[in-house]
Amino acid sequence: MSRLLILSMMAVFLLGLLAGLVHQRLGQSGQTPAMSVDWRAQADSDCDLHTLACRVSLGDGTWMSLSLSPRPIRMLEPLDIQVSLHGIEAQRVAVDFQGMEMDMGYLRPTLSPLGNGHYQAGIVLPLCTTRQMHWRATVLIDDMRGLGAIDFAFLTQRDGG
Repeated sequence: MSRLLILSMMAVFLLGLLAGLVHQRLGQSGQTPAMSVDWRAQADSDCDLHTLACRVSLGDGTWMSLSLSPRPIRMLEPLDIQVSLHGIEAQRVAVDFQGMEMDMGYLRPTLSPLGNGHYQAGIVLPLCTTRQMHWRATVLIDDMRGLGAIDFAFLTQRDGG
C-alpha cells in the first residue's frame, strides 16, 4: 500500500475522531432531524443488501425494493442507490442512512425519478472509527397516504465486508 494512501486514511480517521469528540463536547445529539411519519414498514430479517435487492410488500398489492451497489457495500466508496415502487405514485423518495453505534452525520439523499416507478441517487458512506458499523437505511416515500418509512438494516466492515 502506498505511503500517501496510508497517510490519507490516517487523516480521515483522525478527522472523524476529532469531529465526534467536538460534537460530543458541544452537547449536540447528532440525531437525524425529526420527522413525522404517517406509515411505516420494515424489511424482513433475512434481507441481505450485500447480495441482492430487498423487496417489501406494503399491502394492497403495492411493494417497493431497495438495491445498493456495488456489492458488498463498502465505506468510502461511491454507492448507487436504486428504489423501485410498484403501485405507488410518489412525490418524493429519499433514503436516510443512520449509523447505529455512532453518529455518522446527516446522510439523506433525495433520489431522482427515472420513470416507471424507478428512482436513483448516489452516496459515499463515511468511514467509521470502529471496525464495523451497523446501519439503518430508511427509505422515505412521500405519497398520497403521507410520509412513509421503510427500514432496512446492513453492516459494513473496515476491511470491506
